[in-house]
Amino acid sequence: SVKSPINNFKILFSAYVAENCHKNTETLIYELFRDIPILIYMACTKNTSIIFQNYSNYFGKNFLINYLGTENIDNDIIEAFEKFLILHAEHEQNASTFIVQACEMTGSNLLNCMLAGVTAIEGNYHGGASEQAFFQLQNCDNLEKLVECAKSNNCKIAGLGHRIYKAIDPRAAILKEMCEKINPGSVILQRAINLENLISKDEYFKTRKIFPNIDLYSGIFLESIGIPPNLFIMVFILARFVGWIAHYKEIQSKKIKIIRPHQLYQFSD
Repeated sequence: SVKSPINNFKILFSAYVAENCHKNTETLIYELFRDIPILIYMACTKNTSIIFQNYSNYFGKNFLINYLGTENIDNDIIEAFEKFLILHAEHEQNASTFIVQACEMTGSNLLNCMLAGVTAIEGNYHGGASEQAFFQLQNCDNLEKLVECAKSNNCKIAGLGHRIYKAIDPRAAILKEMCEKINPGSVILQRAINLENLISKDEYFKTRKIFPNIDLYSGIFLESIGIPPNLFIMVFILARFVGWIAHYKEIQSKKIKIIRPHQLYQFSD
């Protein structure tokens, strides 16, 4: 159903893998950039009628025009959406990228590796995080109470903290500016800004280096241009395909052998 776009996409993409897996890598890369925006659009809407598909330019535009059902979209929105995809395309050794690399090391083909990445990105702690952050802000009438709850370890604030960044996620700062430009009157945007202001003055968060990450503002941006929360992860997948392909090519070119992590068991009585 349309309520389960990620499942729709896995079904569509599995069929795509079966039909195209015999092709060489370079051909597949070109065709993926052409086809993925349309496959994701179809998964989101269950619609097969294509309004716009330009093979040489506008990776994100192919999805956005078809999803919104019109070519009459403000250029500022299209440019902002393309920037959004760039911000989400690549972020080093995140979970789904590592899975793509691990699959490539086994000798699996490009499409199978991409399908593995889609499966890995699905969790709430990875691709689903922006949806979690959006709903938490949407349902929160008392930010001070939410902050105190987090400080007492009784709840987690989605969209804050990062394993790598010990200051504000630079992608979050850019997205915040984009949100303010596209929809400055958004109630949820103002809550996110208020939350950021609260934690920036609080010693608990400052000493623990907990600052906004990209998920705090990414859902707010997507909702402001007409993409609902259940499709946030689909846009994340659209963007991250680019990064996955780049990492696949890197591992392939270096002929890296299979990584086999060691395990150390600790036995207890």
